[in-house]
Amino acid sequence: MLPTTDHPPSTCTNSHPAQPPNLAALGPDPTAGAPQIGDPQARLRLAHELALALFRDPAGAEHSLPRLVALGLNGPAEVTPAVLKYSTYTARRAHHPATPANEPTGTTTGPTGDLVAVLARRLHEAERVLPPLHDDHDTATAVAALAAEAPDQLAELMATRLATQDHQFDRWPSDWTRALLELPPPARAPFAAALRSRTETARAIVPPDEIDAFEIDQILARISDGTPGWDHTLLTWASGGPGERGRAAAAVAATWWLPTWPAVVSRLLQAGLESEQRQALLQGIDLTAQGPDIADHAQRRLRILNSLGPQDHPAIVAFRDEASARINTELSNYQRDANRRRRGYR
Repeated sequence: MLPTTDHPPSTCTNSHPAQPPNLAALGPDPTAGAPQIGDPQARLRLAHELALALFRDPAGAEHSLPRLVALGLNGPAEVTPAVLKYSTYTARRAHHPATPANEPTGTTTGPTGDLVAVLARRLHEAERVLPPLHDDHDTATAVAALAAEAPDQLAELMATRLATQDHQFDRWPSDWTRALLELPPPARAPFAAALRSRTETARAIVPPDEIDAFEIDQILARISDGTPGWDHTLLTWASGGPGERGRAAAAVAATWWLPTWPAVVSRLLQAGLESEQRQALLQGIDLTAQGPDIADHAQRRLRILNSLGPQDHPAIVAFRDEASARINTELSNYQRDANRRRRGYR
């Protein structure tokens, strides 16, 4: 399942069949792990040609995929994004030609599993390989593919990175989350569970600070959204001790539109929150939309707030009133400015 799109990467450069690259110019075979010699730029260009030739190899994916993986492990590090792109499609052709997109298969061994090592190299060399991770859609597609095909191996690689990176921007690019959410929950569930478990272990070894912990919990929540048992976990945390309540608050702070948000937030408010956690919930439901349909966005949020209960609980009343006032103020300000613009005032 590798990519969720039905369209493989374009390989059309002209109207003639692709010619294999001159592998002799690369020196020792880069798919065999031999030391590399010669001009680095020439080898990189030829490595890209080799990756494309392997993707288009008429001998079949069973022949080309192991060599693609080996190229990703032993060729120039700069070729790893291309290898990941071609390999995700090639692996699907090789192992699951009849598997519908986004259906879990459970494959964790063989060349598909070895792609985790290619991804590990891509991440290790991230500072000198272009494009940067936050703009690398091919790597994001590979992350989602491997989450479905090799969830335990991928979780083992990603947990330490998620738990120990200094900045969220580097820790977990938003494209990864978007690609993972294209998988249906059953296909995503094994990876989400494995990542949560391994991240807990990593956090126990090197505890993150409060800000990092909040960000980690938000990332795990987005990846886990909709997977079996996740709603129950959130509700259990919301009724637990201070630490668990903090994790529940982080998990739902930026997802007010999810069906479980009212129940989790209601429990949190009744059980008690620290001021920073309560503020995060308020900011999460603030009116940030702009445009002619801003009133509709405001009404959606107000309806969600009115579903918090019990309706007369002091903490819930205070939260609902404050959040509603913030939304209405923002809506009024926008409408006032829009009216001024229509009248020609700046």
